[in-house]
Amino acid sequence: MLTSLLTILAGDLLTVDFSLLIVIAIFIVLIYALDAIIFQPITKVLDERDRLTSGSVDEAKKWAHDYDKQLAQYEEKIRAARAENYQMLENKRKAALDERTKKLSEERQQVSEKIEASKKELLATSSQIKSTLESDSLQIAKSIASNLLKRPLGGAF
Repeated sequence: MLTSLLTILAGDLLTVDFSLLIVIAIFIVLIYALDAIIFQPITKVLDERDRLTSGSVDEAKKWAHDYDKQLAQYEEKIRAARAENYQMLENKRKAALDERTKKLSEERQQVSEKIEASKKELLATSSQIKSTLESDSLQIAKSIASNLLKRPLGGAF
């Protein structure tokens, strides 16, 4: 029974009639109609969207590149300004140190001159005091000697 059923079905399946050709023709016409009515407009819209989107993306990339370039220039200017500022501060610091060294040298010179003047004054004063002490000591020695001898001394001592 199975074999007879298969023979009947196989015979019906393998026979080509005119309706199959009509179905194939309708299928091909529908493919072209769908392509013209739906697929081509959708493809055009998608292509236009891609063109606009990629254009915007390219423009955004260009803006980002320009931004990075300007940022790098700005940072370079800041670095240069800082370097100039540090150089100016260093120059001022060096000038202040030079001025300080100069003033210290002048003060040392003045102090040295004052010390020399004081030494000369002390030497002069000590010579004067020494001669005064010598004459006073001579007077005291005469006075002590005359008191011890109980008579006035005459002449040079």
